[in-house]
Amino acid sequence: MSTLVPVAGYRSVATQRGDSLQSFAAREMGDASRWTDIAAINGLSPPFLTDNVAHVRAGVVLSGSALLVPGGASAPSAVVGGAVLGTDIALVDGKLTGASGDFGTVSGPANVAAALDRRIRTPLGEMIFHLTYGCRIGELLGRGNSPALLQLAGAFVSSAALQDPRIAAAAMTAAVAGDQISVTGTAATVDGRVVPAAVVLG
Repeated sequence: MSTLVPVAGYRSVATQRGDSLQSFAAREMGDASRWTDIAAINGLSPPFLTDNVAHVRAGVVLSGSALLVPGGASAPSAVVGGAVLGTDIALVDGKLTGASGDFGTVSGPANVAAALDRRIRTPLGEMIFHLTYGCRIGELLGRGNSPALLQLAGAFVSSAALQDPRIAAAAMTAAVAGDQISVTGTAATVDGRVVPAAVVLG
């Protein structure tokens, strides 16, 4: 038997040029002192936001990027506990069998993180019976390094993450090093948990 329980939710909000984390928190949450919540949810570190592309790095996002913001109560979850995030077969080194020779399982946030990793690594349209499954980020490999490419990479990954019905919001940023694109960020699940995402392609 399932019981409806209200759970905390998140929303994805674009920052603006000239924003500080405090001004962003004041505008979006009505309280500038809540900037620490936004920093923690999004894995940010000083100076948090920048208008200068040269200053973008892990934990520092470019103005215009979206951040996850606590959004109050979301639609109730139909399941109590971690069951809303499901259980799936665990992959060990890309294989179905574990060291013991038997199938393993993964549940809750770890299941969502594994599902996000698979979805991001799968080229969009590759699965003929699931043409909307996957991510377009692979299309950007070999296209050089520019602020527009980084924004596009983050948008492609966020869009792919939001295709999973367990994901309520996603905030991703990308970096290019040589012929690799690395994407890091967080996704907020429908039951109010924050799941980290980190993928390197190339």
